[in-house]
Amino acid sequence: MYPWIQLKIYLGENENQSTGKKFLWKKEYLKQLKKIEDNPVRNSDLKNVFLLVATDDELIDYNETISILGNTGSLIIWDNCGHEFRRFSEALELIDEFYHKVF
Repeated sequence: MYPWIQLKIYLGENENQSTGKKFLWKKEYLKQLKKIEDNPVRNSDLKNVFLLVATDDELIDYNETISILGNTGSLIIWDNCGHEFRRFSEALELIDEFYHKVF
């Protein structure tokens, strides 16, 4: 929820875990992320938002996410997903249903 704080530890050279490719994470990127702190999503009508959260997310506290974005059109809270949301394929039908209901 606060990437300009959470990603500070990655300043410098990093490696993409999927490709092995090296990349540089710069301080200016944190500043850019901080600029969008007042994200319009946080201040808008969330009835058209489908929110999936994982109780075991290693990077984002799901309680904090719910406190900021929890008043959505649909909120799904699952265990055993992690930050990468390993159970995403299980959510596809729910996402499709929500999309067709809202749009």
